[in-house]
Amino acid sequence: MATKATRWLRANKWTLIWCLPLIPLWFGGYWVLLADPTIAEPSGPVGVGNLIIAGAVVFALITLLSYAPILILKSFLRSEKRRAEEAALTELTQQGWAAPLRERVERWYRTVFDEDRYPIPATLALLTFFTGWGFAFFHNGADFIAVFSVDGKLVRLVESISSGPPVSFAFLGSYFFAVQLLLRRYLGGDLGPGAFLYVTVRTWAVVILAVVLDTLLRATPLQSVAADQLGAVIAGTVFVGALTPPVLLQLITTASLRRLNRRLGAPTDETSLTALPGMNPWKAARLAEEGIDNVQNLAMEDPSRLVVVTREGGLRILDWIDQALLWTACSEDDRTELGRHGIRSAFGLYLAFQQDDLIADARPRSDPVRRYHVKQPATDLFGVDAGTLRNILTGVVHAPNFEVIRQMREQALRSAGEMFQTMERPPSTAAADVADSAAIASVLDQILSLGGTGVMLVRATPGSAPTATGVAVDKRFALTVIDAAEAGRAWFSGLVSTPAHDPTPIAGSLAARDESSRLALFELEEPVESYAQIEESDPGPGTIVSVLGGYSGVQRSEVLRIATDVQVLAGDRRVKVDRAILLAVSVSPGDGGAPVVDEKGRLVGIVVAGAPDAAVAVPPSAISRLLAGHAPIGQGSRPHPSRARPAAAGAEGR
Repeated sequence: MATKATRWLRANKWTLIWCLPLIPLWFGGYWVLLADPTIAEPSGPVGVGNLIIAGAVVFALITLLSYAPILILKSFLRSEKRRAEEAALTELTQQGWAAPLRERVERWYRTVFDEDRYPIPATLALLTFFTGWGFAFFHNGADFIAVFSVDGKLVRLVESISSGPPVSFAFLGSYFFAVQLLLRRYLGGDLGPGAFLYVTVRTWAVVILAVVLDTLLRATPLQSVAADQLGAVIAGTVFVGALTPPVLLQLITTASLRRLNRRLGAPTDETSLTALPGMNPWKAARLAEEGIDNVQNLAMEDPSRLVVVTREGGLRILDWIDQALLWTACSEDDRTELGRHGIRSAFGLYLAFQQDDLIADARPRSDPVRRYHVKQPATDLFGVDAGTLRNILTGVVHAPNFEVIRQMREQALRSAGEMFQTMERPPSTAAADVADSAAIASVLDQILSLGGTGVMLVRATPGSAPTATGVAVDKRFALTVIDAAEAGRAWFSGLVSTPAHDPTPIAGSLAARDESSRLALFELEEPVESYAQIEESDPGPGTIVSVLGGYSGVQRSEVLRIATDVQVLAGDRRVKVDRAILLAVSVSPGDGGAPVVDEKGRLVGIVVAGAPDAAVAVPPSAISRLLAGHAPIGQGSRPHPSRARPAAAGAEGR
């Protein structure tokens, strides 16, 4: 028992620490209400009860407002952090960056969003808000609670806050700024510990500045302004100042320094982030919070870290760093000339030289570091002196970050044509598809040996070759990909181990379709005796599964992760799969609709798209959503594979 209690205390120590401020608030507050002689004594038990209720309302309000950052943090660590990581890793896979960046991004997520880094910053924010709200309500004592307990008007709470000194308004402005910043970070998936430290330091800085401003202005009284009017002016000023986003302050500071440098004739080595095309002041302020306050710093930044801490898209971050590399290497006039000719990034200038064979790999075979030989153009290019342009590109291609940017840019271009695509095959006649029949027959034994009950081949017409794979989920229903359901009818044939001939497949009519999962449900005209049993829960990362493809056969894989909002290319349209399993297997056209089974043979997914070395499958949660209107499909038990036989017939002849 002692060991369990110790483990519980260790696991929940910070939650207990966060509860400690409630003790002085509630117990101390009630002691003041009931024992302070300056507060009017309540009349009788009813008055005491009303006073206790009024105090509870005020204390509960302070508790709720003060614990806002803790509630946001708890929710983020429980769900949003994982969702943001899955989205980032999904983009890496789609852009083809998984191999070089996946491990680094995962390491950054473990480091930046390590739960052990949150308690102290969150505690400081909690104590700051407790102190601020306590002062905002009780700056004139607790008399307002006694008044509130008598008339029950909530306006008494507002009057208590609005009658406060300027420092109260400074806290109110800082608090609402802090809450909206934390919520924005929460929704953006980049709520790191630094956000709590930032709002804490900012709140105390604003409060101290408000005290100093109030003291200085009152020490120098203005004859034309009354004391109460001066207090109102100060309160309004500090409230608006506390609410002002740092981006506006940054713009004012940048403009002021630029004018000052011009007037003094001092050179400016730093280039503001807002000078980059596509970089607005709000995004520049977000980067500044991460210590990147100019273009020169951005050019040296690790893109994998920015993907994690800012949750901006990978391509957007890549473009920013790519531009920063060029801007760091050339003057403003040269940038302007290059921009007029459509060259706005380091990679763009590299491609222009490469097209004219003016740059080559000069790395010795024994040297792992890539080096470039840049030739000088015969004439001036893009409005820039030839020698200057050669020096610019030489500096760019040998910058520490250029190789990373170049490889990611090239891989993104390759992946643009290799993104996840639907895996159906165009219809063809059976007579012209002998090769496909032999290919299908060669994988049947693999599927059947694994117990591939319910696996079916899908045809557009009775005499055509299969265009997709499907799976029976009930005696009268089968699932396949939505691309095989365009005509509203399809023909399904089951698998048998040694077919003597190719009998007529079973016709099926479209019963339901779901665009968000790319699945279609068909009602069969004849029943089948064997069908798959659907697993109740989605498989987790690391689960070993097998893909039973009608063309690729059995392929074992590990579930990489559950991803959301996966982009899929369906013909010439981009569509989105709401929730999907990413698998490390290569699937072939015709494998669309292939069932994914776990080691117990239960259905844990259906393949809907693929890319080189990757496949997208829809998990049981999405399958069950489609079947919800057709219960009890998929809920019954299925026959053992050794005893099951398809009522319809079998696979292609050998």
